Amino acid sequence: MVALKAGVEFDSIQSVNVRENYSFITVPFSDAEKILNSFKTVKLDGKKPLIERADPSQQ
Repeated sequence: MVALKAGVEFDSIQSVNVRENYSFITVPFSDAEKILNSFKTVKLDGKKPLIERADPSQQ
């Protein structure tokens, strides 16, 4: 879903880490910017962005 909506290659998704309440995906910086821009207006339950930049202090 992420690759299709953002228009990035499936192969650019290097890893996926699924946790109980959130997930991380690892992509090159240029693709990360495309993904963030594609999802910046998509909200979850009208509150938080569906996709946002990870906070390194939270990992």
